Amino acid sequence: PSFQRTNWFGPVGRECKLVMEKVGVIDLTPFGKFIVKGKDSHKLLDRLFANTMPKVGMTNISHMLTPSGKVYAEVTITQLAPGRFLLVTGSGSELHDL
Repeated sequence: PSFQRTNWFGPVGRECKLVMEKVGVIDLTPFGKFIVKGKDSHKLLDRLFANTMPKVGMTNISHMLTPSGKVYAEVTITQLAPGRFLLVTGSGSELHDL
């Protein structure tokens, strides 16, 4: 722990660059995952979340809102195909967010 650059600064930077420019693998096993699909899926998610839905092949982080506009959950959303979305949330929040 330090406010200075530690000896892992370089290796972490290299890994980030490789993931951005080449490819990376991430283990999402402990996270809660939901597929939302159907002809009105975009419309439903657009109503539930504060952010705009990502374009196909893109991902964003969005906040699910209560009817009064309070933040209910933070979810990562990927549009896999038109009308097919992958929502990823923390493992401890899975039932809450469902």
